[in-house]
Amino acid sequence: MNPELSRFTAYLPPGATILDLGAGTGETAAELILQGYTLFAIDNNPQALQALTQLPKITVINATLPLIPLKQLVDALWCANTLPWLSQTDQQATITQASTLLKPKGICYYSTRSPDPRGKESMLIPLTPELIKQSLLDAGLILLTHYPDQQDPRWHHWFARKK
Repeated sequence: MNPELSRFTAYLPPGATILDLGAGTGETAAELILQGYTLFAIDNNPQALQALTQLPKITVINATLPLIPLKQLVDALWCANTLPWLSQTDQQATITQASTLLKPKGICYYSTRSPDPRGKESMLIPLTPELIKQSLLDAGLILLTHYPDQQDPRWHHWFARKK
């Protein structure tokens, strides 16, 4: 299990409901299901959706962020390697929209990417850590911890809790 997922699950009660934003092919979702969590997974990639539907005990939602068509509140949000692929406006809107789906004291995890100081960007649209922090605070979240990735310090890990 990756270190961020271990930190994330340490915050969760047994059987927690988790919303995985940008779930991809479901590697993380599958691991969380094996640990007894209930999963809702959002993606819009046809190959990812097909892979996700093969997982047991998961609700798969075909949607494009920041729209999150979920009617129930969840205990936690997992959003790894997804935000930088959205526009700056959609990144901030996703954080805001997702926070409305968290139960009080719910936990969220985001991985984000800072701009490349050399100016060499790919398709990613990185936000500065200051903008991400402000977006989390504006969404009514309390920042628990934030740190750069050990292998690539342009990537950042964020853990926050809903008030």
